[in-house]
Amino acid sequence: MESDLARANAPTRAVMQVLLGHQRAGVYSLTLGAETRLSPGSLHPILARLERLGWVESWWQDAAAVVGDLAQRSAARRRWYRLTADGAELVRQAIRQGDQAHSSWIVPWRPLAGTA
Repeated sequence: MESDLARANAPTRAVMQVLLGHQRAGVYSLTLGAETRLSPGSLHPILARLERLGWVESWWQDAAAVVGDLAQRSAARRRWYRLTADGAELVRQAIRQGDQAHSSWIVPWRPLAGTA
């Protein structure tokens, strides 16, 4: 399992880094895409692969949580993602090691277009 992590490409490492930052509550894919700057076509296959490996778990937002004004009630439910305990520990170990292979784990901050 650790060898798979060592071979992870930059987009996969970026996804795992963002997931680690949202470990407690989880994060939904729109936020993941914004924070990693990955398109849905790149992001969702990464999430599916990490889930198959057992590093990520996902769940659908509770329908009862979608309440409030009309816009919120008509909105689609969100799929949430979070690192599993094993996945989080592997990411933490790789970050602690700080070797050259993982020097690009941290996604550099850049303002979104039109917000700066």
